[in-house]
Amino acid sequence: VFSIPTDDNSTVVPAKKTMTVIKGESGVANNVVNVAAAKIYPNPTTGIINIETTENIVSIKVYNTTGALVIESSETTIDLGDLASGLYFVKVNDMESVKIIKK
Repeated sequence: VFSIPTDDNSTVVPAKKTMTVIKGESGVANNVVNVAAAKIYPNPTTGIINIETTENIVSIKVYNTTGALVIESSETTIDLGDLASGLYFVKVNDMESVKIIKK
């Protein structure tokens, strides 16, 4: 679990916003996580996540915190509804994994 400081340097855990990273630039955006050319939203989620990328999606893998693969797909919409609430890592193709919080 992480937090992102607000303008007055206070934090809330879990964070109300997520960090956006686009090829070396960073900023804050609501409910969107960008890594390289992939966008995964909403985050946190109650079930459905959407994945957008400029690359062809070969594989999307969702891992739990122990590193076990819990979902594998090539679809741009994935339903996490059957998974327990908690932290998951989503990896699109060979890009860096993204932390997703399932409520």
